[in-house]
Amino acid sequence: MYVNLYICVLDVWIFAQRFSCEEMQRRSLSHIKHQFGFVCCQENFQLLESDALIFLLSLGELNMSMFHLFLNFFLMN
Repeated sequence: MYVNLYICVLDVWIFAQRFSCEEMQRRSLSHIKHQFGFVCCQENFQLLESDALIFLLSLGELNMSMFHLFLNFFLMN
């Protein structure tokens, strides 16, 4: 069975926020920042609520190595 961890990490972060799981939220956010270039290309990233999207995009430590792919994908749709 194949599991896309880039999709799961966003779901884990959202879950952790809703249920005040601080350690889970901290770890998942760290993974999101480290792999942001991949995470932002996932469909569930585009489905984030505006508050969550603004929060993530305002973080200063995002790894933007694949961000250009996200921009191309987002602007083409």
